[in-house]
This record gives sequence, C-alpha cells and structure tokens, in this order.
Amino acid sequence: LLPPPGERLPYGHIDRPPAHAVSEKFRKKRKEESGGRVSRKEGKKTVVLGVLGVDAHVVGNKIMAHVLESEGFKVVNIGTFSSQQDFIRAAIEAAADAVLVGSLCGHGELECRGFRESCIEAGMGHIHLIVGGNLEVGKQKWAEVEGRFLQMGFNRAYPPGVSPKKVVENLKKDLENKSDA
Repeated sequence: LLPPPGERLPYGHIDRPPAHAVSEKFRKKRKEESGGRVSRKEGKKTVVLGVLGVDAHVVGNKIMAHVLESEGFKVVNIGTFSSQQDFIRAAIEAAADAVLVGSLCGHGELECRGFRESCIEAGMGHIHLIVGGNLEVGKQKWAEVEGRFLQMGFNRAYPPGVSPKKVVENLKKDLENKSDA
C-alpha cells in the first residue's frame, strides 16, 4: 500500500537486513577468506558513488565515475534513487575509503540529515563523506549551505558546477592526510 499523498515511503520499506547486520557478516567472510588480513587490489582507493533520494539525475554521476576511474580509483556506482542505507551497505561491502553523495533535485539537506550518524551506527564512522550538486531549492549563499553540510558531518560539500577534477584532487589529498594520521 502506498502512503497518503504528501508522505514518502520510509527507506526501510524494502525487506533488507540493516547495514550493521550486513557489516558483521561481510567482515567475518572477508576475514576468513583472507586468512585474517584484508588487502587492497593494486592499492587502489575505493569510493562509493551515487545519487541520494528520489532523484533521477544521472549525468553528473556518470561523469564523476569516469573521472574517478581515470584517476585510479575503484568506483562502486550505486546509481540513482539510492537511500542512505544503500550507500552504507555498498561502502561496507566494498571496504570503501570514501562515499560521494550527489543530489540535484534540491532536497540534499533533507535527504542527508543523519547520514554521519547512520555511518557511525553501521560501524563506518571513519568513512570520508562528500556531498555535491544542487543541494538546496532556491538561491542561497554557498558558504551557508556548505556550513550546514559540514555541520551534518560531511567532510566536504561542493556546489553545482564544480569541476570533477577539483573534487578528485581534494579527495586524493584528504585520503592521503587520513592515512598519514
């Protein structure tokens, strides 16, 4: 049954295990298969990329995936209409270093609330979170929009029209700094 007009389906409406259940099962399996150690193929950093919420804008997602791959990243692209749990589940399964969240419909702030908390709950509190796109409806000062997303726990937030190369440059620096810490 559909919810009344104006109400959205909850993200958990599909019968799937919670991310932490997938996480524990996956960690056990990886540990058994690797003899207790987890290695990365060719040392590539892995990123999960997708479009959050009820948003079908896929062009920027495809461009970003192409640029990331050409710069040596392993990309797990979960596509459009993705929930926070979809991102987290993919990050756990891929042992991702970062999650890149796109939103072009202007509902980014609403869709991204609680994202960091959901990551923490799933045992992925350390994950590097990036958000970008047309995150707000209407014209707002970017510094204010960016501040709200940083306050929500995202490591970086990018406005519409940012160069994918800039995102990748910053991501490389951020992940390098994280591994040095």
